[in-house]
Amino acid sequence: MKLLQKILLAACVFAAFVPVVHAEKFFGSSSVSLLYSDDYEIFGSQKESATVFTFENVTAHNWGDTFFFIDRYQVQGDSGNADSTYGEFAPRLSLSWLSGQDLGFGPVKDVYLATQYEFDGGVEANNYMYGLGLGWDIPGFQYFNTNAYYVENNTAFDTPDDWQLTVTWGVPFELGSAAFLFD
Repeated sequence: MKLLQKILLAACVFAAFVPVVHAEKFFGSSSVSLLYSDDYEIFGSQKESATVFTFENVTAHNWGDTFFFIDRYQVQGDSGNADSTYGEFAPRLSLSWLSGQDLGFGPVKDVYLATQYEFDGGVEANNYMYGLGLGWDIPGFQYFNTNAYYVENNTAFDTPDDWQLTVTWGVPFELGSAAFLFD
């Protein structure tokens, strides 16, 4: 196993098992969705019927945050395609928390060690991502984050390693007495 993969694995294990007694939890949320369509388009113009089950979880703590989701793609009928399961686990470790120093500057609230692991999805993926993330303080946004990753691709497509920028945001708003979050 490559050194960077070991570091990512250690970060994932750390994020998953940080002692709860020492962690201040800011929020956590989970969602479940079930979708069905007779018109899923896959790999070009081929269409098929399928059901997709998704479980999603996000948490934020004083030490950092985690995002996890898993999709189960269940083919209906006889399209010839196989069912698949795809997931991602993305823990981030606050460098301010780790160092004991406030690393925020200007509109940047915090700097993170950002990692992510992507698995399967019908292409036998085991992709390892690592880099730096920034938590931004932008008026009107509940949160705004950017993560820049180096990606070690390991898929059936033999895609060369590359870079990825991930941006996440949440903007709360109200319509009458109903509260919403555009994210």
